[in-house]
Amino acid sequence: PVRPGVVRGVPGVRPAPARDLVFPPGIRVSELRRLRDRLMRQGQVAAALQAALEVARRDPGRESYTRLGSAQYGVGRYREALITLRDALRFREGPAYLVPDIHVHVAQIWYHLGRYKRADEALRRAGAARPKPRANYNLRLVAGNIAMARDRNEEAVEEFQRAVAEARSAPQRLRARMNEGFALIRCRRHAEALESLEEAIQVARRKGERLGLALARGAKGWAYVEGGQLARALRASRLAADECGRLGVPLRECEFLGRAAYVLWQMGRWEEARQIYPRVLT
Repeated sequence: PVRPGVVRGVPGVRPAPARDLVFPPGIRVSELRRLRDRLMRQGQVAAALQAALEVARRDPGRESYTRLGSAQYGVGRYREALITLRDALRFREGPAYLVPDIHVHVAQIWYHLGRYKRADEALRRAGAARPKPRANYNLRLVAGNIAMARDRNEEAVEEFQRAVAEARSAPQRLRARMNEGFALIRCRRHAEALESLEEAIQVARRKGERLGLALARGAKGWAYVEGGQLARALRASRLAADECGRLGVPLRECEFLGRAAYVLWQMGRWEEARQIYPRVLT
């Protein structure tokens, strides 16, 4: 059975509010699965969690518990997701390809909780389970993030480059290139970082990924700051902040505005920097 109760997630993670879903009495499990998957694709994770709970209640199994754990992770209920995913591994029947997926999910949760040793153990289990390309891509991303968290930045670059090679879609390539750029910046390989981030920008432009484009531009602004190219850093940071403002992503907008103000201060344009800081603080 699905374990009752709500476990608090990491502070600062607030699941988006969702209206209570009402399921018709005669709705089939297959229809619930389609609803759950559609809501997840649309980013309505809190609503998808309700459908996932209903699927797991009616048809407990490896697939339903894996999707339930993924939805719990998506709303920040990390400890509860760990319990659900461990339960998913206990089912003897079910798609075998989900086993490495489950271990990668577990590793990602331990990473977010700051338990890197346990995350490494989960990744080793995922690798031993012979993951398919999708799971292997996620494995490389998580491995790279753990390496960066431990300041093993050269290792992180290698993992993200493997993720680029495993990418099977434009959004995957965009994410992998951005992460590679971050790791290269921390390695002080600024020219290579700019190349990776420029490729990410081109992918986002071709596919109309407006938020991805803004984030890649913001990352490029950071690379310009680290490389001492302040004028270019200012332009990239302002473009990223403006786009995040239009998209309604205030935290990212504040991040890039703050970087623009820092660059202005570095350039000696203190009055302009002073005008930006109130927008960041509010």
